[in-house]
Amino acid sequence: KKTSCAEWWVQMRGRTATKARAEGVVSGIGFHWDTDEDLVDQAGVRVCPQLSTVTYLTDGASPTVVFDKFPPLDYSDDAALYA
Repeated sequence: KKTSCAEWWVQMRGRTATKARAEGVVSGIGFHWDTDEDLVDQAGVRVCPQLSTVTYLTDGASPTVVFDKFPPLDYSDDAALYA
């Protein structure tokens, strides 16, 4: 059985986040791998999407970084994550 899923989310950042950033306070979403969070919860495995998009509707956002590397399948394998 083949399945496919989609995920979307929105992060709204107002003046408070902008002011916090100017004052050196880290806020918002940090570095992360896009992954199927249900599979992490159910089986402890990290599966990345086949396709991702990022859309900024304002300027001043942090850059998006794309690596030619996949995270380890085992979600608890932190040593392999940074190898």
